[in-house]
Amino acid sequence: MLILIFSIVFILSVAFYSTTHALGIWLVMMITHGLIVTYFGDIGIHLPFYVGISILAVLMVKKELRNFNYELLILTLILLLLMVMSALAGLNQTKSIIYISLYAKGVFLALIIAATVVEVKNVKILSMYCLGGLVFGALVTVYQYKTGNFSIDGYYLKRAGGLRKDPNDTAMLLLSGLSISVYWLYKIKSRLIKLVPLFSGLLLLVGIALTNSRGGFVTLVFIGFVLYAKKPSLKNTISLVAVVVLIGLLAPQTYWDRMESLVTGQEQHGGKSMSSRVELLKRGGLIFLNNPVLGVGSGNFGSALQLTYTDDGGSASAIKSRVGSSNAAAHNMYLEFFSENGFVTGLLFLYILFKALMNYYNFDKFRHSKGVIEIYGLGFALSVAILAMLFASMFLSQGKNSVLWFLVGIAFSAACIKRPEHTDVESDKEKLKPGTADESVTNKGDCQKYKGVTLR
Repeated sequence: MLILIFSIVFILSVAFYSTTHALGIWLVMMITHGLIVTYFGDIGIHLPFYVGISILAVLMVKKELRNFNYELLILTLILLLLMVMSALAGLNQTKSIIYISLYAKGVFLALIIAATVVEVKNVKILSMYCLGGLVFGALVTVYQYKTGNFSIDGYYLKRAGGLRKDPNDTAMLLLSGLSISVYWLYKIKSRLIKLVPLFSGLLLLVGIALTNSRGGFVTLVFIGFVLYAKKPSLKNTISLVAVVVLIGLLAPQTYWDRMESLVTGQEQHGGKSMSSRVELLKRGGLIFLNNPVLGVGSGNFGSALQLTYTDDGGSASAIKSRVGSSNAAAHNMYLEFFSENGFVTGLLFLYILFKALMNYYNFDKFRHSKGVIEIYGLGFALSVAILAMLFASMFLSQGKNSVLWFLVGIAFSAACIKRPEHTDVESDKEKLKPGTADESVTNKGDCQKYKGVTLR
């Protein structure tokens, strides 16, 4: 209880001083939530929620909810309404309401961020907090590996969990920080200070390798390709080769033995993880085809999965050994969301994520039009962070992830940075000149329109 009281008092003090730094600390708490629960017990389960309520109270007192994004509000309200409709027609309404409330927390979080962040410098500060939290997670992963405190401690396979009890979840989070470290590596001018994002990126790579996550490896290859394709220069080619060689030298042999199964399709020592994932895809697809309109209701994938075995004539003991509890996950965010909520709701969910990515693209486009020439733009870095989580979600069920929704909130805030004096565009510290915005558009309601660029 003392930890909770201290945390709330601390965050209230920070929030009154700087809401941006309070939001950054809140983000770090979300990133390290698994560690907080591990080391502080049940009191840590709802700590980010209580901190968020405290920050919201300060924002209301200081009247800093200035850029309320009605587009995001309408899209997410429709999404939640459709999810409720699916729940009412689903298998277990009580469980569905619980799961929908978790999505609602993510939506509420995104709305707060979108309404609060009004300057480019705020986005930069939050990106630094995000990177800092993820690097801390990588350090914890290394520490666990060195001390033998593995999340999965089998005779043949040992995997460090780091930020989460599930190493795959940790790998996904660490992957989201790579593009941010690359942004700051190119952004910082001082060679000495460049060492900070450089070593941050290397630590993230080491942490990803120590999780032994195959999905993390595939996502790493994808993110590496995206970053390289952005600027396929000789310098970046050398850097990419150096990173590959470094991973090859530092990663333990067990890592490469596990990655080899991606090519051979054969798991070592009788493992059945890959075959189980394939079966989940097949049966998950069957669940969706049988319930394409409304789905089976949020949180009911495991129950629906058990029914597919029952329909096959399986015994109760066989079903339990194959599926486990009714809370079994699809290990694929898209398959799970579509099968639980139906086709239309799934498309709307994807549209919100796509809109976030486009907002980051327009964010960089606007900054470029004002003279900010960057190889890797701030919007690009954050969009790739989301892409990393979305790509890794093909192997995980992460639709409710608070860090994902925080990044979505920043995306919608970036699209609604309205007033010229709040853009903080810094081409040799050059500020925007008065009158560059379309003054026919008010500061209320939809996002501001700039000459030549509409940020939405």
